Amino acid sequence: MTRTNHLKQQQVRRMRELAKISRQRYLEAGGDPHRSTNGSEWMTPEERQEYLTLARQVYDSDAIANYLNQHGSWRDRINTTK
Repeated sequence: MTRTNHLKQQQVRRMRELAKISRQRYLEAGGDPHRSTNGSEWMTPEERQEYLTLARQVYDSDAIANYLNQHGSWRDRINTTK
């Protein structure tokens, strides 16, 4: 595993932790456990900023281009089903 992949895995883990914290706050506030939550409403401004910073680093233009190269865009998938 390369150092870059290890770093990205750590960043994704931290994003998941932040999402779990947000979800727990939502549920503790009486939120419906069968619905997803809008994480930004249940994160502190610092947590939200950290999450967005990590997301920009993990999902950079190279990662997006690699994903599209492997899977195609949603438009490509729709056109193949017609």
